[in-house]
Amino acid sequence: MKKPLYSTKEWRRHGVTKECQLSIKASGVQDFLLSCLPEDFKLYSLISSYYTKLKNSSEYFNVLREIRLDDLNHEYSEGVSQYFIRSKKLTPNISLEAIDNSNEFLVLNGLISLQVFKYFRGVTVSPTLLIVDSIINRQSKSKVFHKKYYQISETLKELLPIYSMKRLKARDTPV
Repeated sequence: MKKPLYSTKEWRRHGVTKECQLSIKASGVQDFLLSCLPEDFKLYSLISSYYTKLKNSSEYFNVLREIRLDDLNHEYSEGVSQYFIRSKKLTPNISLEAIDNSNEFLVLNGLISLQVFKYFRGVTVSPTLLIVDSIINRQSKSKVFHKKYYQISETLKELLPIYSMKRLKARDTPV
């Protein structure tokens, strides 16, 4: 049985978005994800999101592309800073073509937002994970908790210090 998808017309965010700043450089995020995403919910992919201006218009269009985890650094080098971590096991039936000009649909369906910003005018922002773990139906007021995506985000938060320590030891170990 396919997991239901939650539309922006019927559902909205409930509670507070959970945020975690990653204490690693943007160039290390790809390796961190490849090393630390839990095996239980494989296969993973990223959905990259960026806005582009429509020709002969003042409007912008959200371009969504599904990429492999090991393509993150390349996509980042092309200027993309917004991604969504998708477990194909948890959400196998997302059609990017059917999503409106917003990322809210992805958020409402539990996908974990990953923001990896470039150094800009002397300011560096740490890569950030965000999750909306709870949504509520606009009519019935029934609630859905994205338990498994929340578990993924918590696992990443827990493994971050361990990953960082391993990276420091590897860097400081003589060859």
